[in-house]
Amino acid sequence: MTTKNLCNLIATSTDLPKPLRKAIADMVSDYFKTPTDTEQAVSVSALLESAAADLLDEQAAARLLDNSPGTLSVWRSTGRYNLPFIKVGRNVRYRRADLIAWLEKRTRDTGATA
Repeated sequence: MTTKNLCNLIATSTDLPKPLRKAIADMVSDYFKTPTDTEQAVSVSALLESAAADLLDEQAAARLLDNSPGTLSVWRSTGRYNLPFIKVGRNVRYRRADLIAWLEKRTRDTGATA
């Protein structure tokens, strides 16, 4: 199966929420970027487990950021910080990589706050 076929198969699956399908398709696409990787067999269940592990619920995201879940809720509703999140039904999920990237953008080399 080619990368494109696998990505299309995942993208059209109706058993998974759309944000999760996109995250998995992105992971598959990233996995097959180097020629040597295309020769390896890929377990779809391993990809699903990996994608699920990469998505954090509100409590886990709050622990990672050393804040409370309520603070994250306020940030989402007010747009105070541009912290990317995913809605899966009424549940909120955060990609670990997005949170780490957000933290890295906020790293300061000096004491200046602006």
